[in-house]
Amino acid sequence: MREADLAIDCVPDELESKLEIFCLLDRMAPPRTVLATPTTRLSIADLASCTYRADRCVAIAHEASSLADGVGSQLEMRTTSKTSAATVELLTRFWTRTGFVPVFTADPAEFKAESAAEPA
Repeated sequence: MREADLAIDCVPDELESKLEIFCLLDRMAPPRTVLATPTTRLSIADLASCTYRADRCVAIAHEASSLADGVGSQLEMRTTSKTSAATVELLTRFWTRTGFVPVFTADPAEFKAESAAEPA
């Protein structure tokens, strides 16, 4: 863990489990480490807000168990408004080398929250 540039969790897609692992990884990993989590239900903006590295947190909008079947296919990476260019670059290199085509999209929950906050 001390040398990791990328940490991908494999805990159940439940808020409590994800928050616990993100807090642990945030404390254990070097500051440069990107935290990625497979989730189709949870907001990466919410999970990232519980860390000191919101600019280095992304969601893999794909079931973890089916990643092995998808080599060569597109892989949706959900980002936030805080996601850094360096994070996008690192993930692009990693997923391309493993045979996937990363596609970056905005976290829908963050977009909805920002839209709701705007005056009509």
